[in-house]
Amino acid sequence: MKKKTTCRCCGKKKLVPYLDLGVQPLANSYHKGGKQNYYPLVVMVCTHCFNSQLSVVVDPDEMYKNYLYVSGTTKTFQAHCAELARDAVKRVGKRPRVLDIACNDGTQLECFRALGADVIGVDPAENLRHLTVEKNIPVEVAYWDQTLAAKIGKFDIITATNVFAHADDSDEFLKAAKLSLKEDGVLIIEFPYGLHTVEQNEFDQVYHEHLSYFLVNSFAVLARRLHFTIVDIIQTSIHGGSIRFVLQKGQRTESPKVVLSIENEKKKGLLQLSTYRAYAKRIDTNKKKLRILVNKLHGQGKKVVGYGASAKGNTMLNFFGLNIAYIVDDNSLKWGYATPGRNIPIVSPAMLEAEKDPLFILILSWNFSAEIATRVWEKRKQSKDKAVLYVPTIRSVAIQNLRKK
Repeated sequence: MKKKTTCRCCGKKKLVPYLDLGVQPLANSYHKGGKQNYYPLVVMVCTHCFNSQLSVVVDPDEMYKNYLYVSGTTKTFQAHCAELARDAVKRVGKRPRVLDIACNDGTQLECFRALGADVIGVDPAENLRHLTVEKNIPVEVAYWDQTLAAKIGKFDIITATNVFAHADDSDEFLKAAKLSLKEDGVLIIEFPYGLHTVEQNEFDQVYHEHLSYFLVNSFAVLARRLHFTIVDIIQTSIHGGSIRFVLQKGQRTESPKVVLSIENEKKKGLLQLSTYRAYAKRIDTNKKKLRILVNKLHGQGKKVVGYGASAKGNTMLNFFGLNIAYIVDDNSLKWGYATPGRNIPIVSPAMLEAEKDPLFILILSWNFSAEIATRVWEKRKQSKDKAVLYVPTIRSVAIQNLRKK
């Protein structure tokens, strides 16, 4: 672990802490017993460009070499990947050569290949390689850097979804992309949008893998400094509100959406420290409310279980100090493991069918809440089952009313 004292975007040493989630284990370090390592989970904001980032950086090998998160487990995310691929291919207008950085199980690359693209992936998780082998997708098992970029050649499209915020050395990431991008190629970077994270109280987007929480204001500073032009910005609903940047190398016409987005961030207070301190206070209030609700349900003899053994859920469970009976997850790689910190068992969705009494189901992957509610309803059709949600506010909703319509 090392401390980070300079802003990744502007390089200034003007970092002020505002959200302290305590000392936590790594959010994806599911286990079957044994020692767990704990690290500070503190978010700081740069008062120059207003990029948010963690105060420390954990050794990436500890987080990614044996990775149990699989991206293609929900239809919602699969549809999102298909839309991104269609949009990207339209921009280059040919049968492109495509690279996906942090390709995980190959879901995004499958969508590109369906459109006639020649695809290759990069991902450091050795344990996930069999998933892309089964799909006949070539993958370099490695971290993304300039050495690898020089080895694998040039691409029309490079995608980096939900990975750029994981990079400690943002400069190296973009320099490597510049090496591998053809002159008229596009680099597509997507991550949860810092504006939504603050506005919607999405504190559980914070875990040790997510090193940075970008605004358009801060990301534009970084892109310009590394000689990229933002040619388009697209906001999406995935993961509670994400933002997609389309970039090209060198001096181009910058999208007017950049200035408009920065003006909106300023209008909403994202370029002032008081907004972040108010956000942290709201999280403390939500913590108290959810603890009161769960303790009340336990006191009434109600059974509280979780759905979605997600990294964000683990951040919440550890910070709020909650205990629940078990967590259901659709990813079979996680069955039989326990969550980091709270040590809650992870089980197959089949467990829900064995439960006869009404359940209170804490939706830990709230970004897929409607899809999860639909799956629960299909298994149980129990009108008294309720979902418990904690973003942006604490509330309970009948499972049947939360389903996808």
